[in-house]
Amino acid sequence: MYSIRKILALGFSALLGAVLGVVLSACLMVTEVAGSDMLPSLEPGEKVLILRSAFVNAYESGDLVVYQAPYYTADGGDDQLIRRVTGIRGSWIRLNCDAKTTRDREVLAEPGQLLGKVIFSFGGL
Repeated sequence: MYSIRKILALGFSALLGAVLGVVLSACLMVTEVAGSDMLPSLEPGEKVLILRSAFVNAYESGDLVVYQAPYYTADGGDDQLIRRVTGIRGSWIRLNCDAKTTRDREVLAEPGQLLGKVIFSFGGL
């Protein structure tokens, strides 16, 4: 039979787990690399862990970011692209692909279009 102490400990653990899950989902997101634009840095099907932009102090040249691309839809209607920061000009952030086989796809993005910074990548599951 469970004692009151064990029931309270289990309830507290469940509550703590739920709170931690909400906090982590507010700070982080996981997305899958859809295309080959970021080869050889990221492969199609690879997963990336993103620190949401609200928690990023600053973007620097060389950072990989998730970009909310206007007027673009990929296969599933997803308009989120992964790009490399190649420069910062005033309040604009210059983004480009890594793949050498693609044409120069440089874009200028406003900071509000960046959803976050890639902090970790791992193979497709």
